[in-house]
Amino acid sequence: GVRDRVKPTRAGRAGGVNAFWQARLEAEVLRRGWVALAGRGHGVGWAAEASVLILGIPENEAVELGRAFRQ
Repeated sequence: GVRDRVKPTRAGRAGGVNAFWQARLEAEVLRRGWVALAGRGHGVGWAAEASVLILGIPENEAVELGRAFRQ
């Protein structure tokens, strides 16, 4: 399956809003019964933030989830 990391902070949202969207993402992952690993994304010019690696997610569901979280 497709492995995908959804980063709900792509739009540069403030910390509290990031936490809100991360919690929604994690709840959706649990609801759908996917296996996911928590991580921390980081790069040049932006602070580290929570991320999720979803294992074995079908491509169509990864696309759907990405659209739902504006990725």
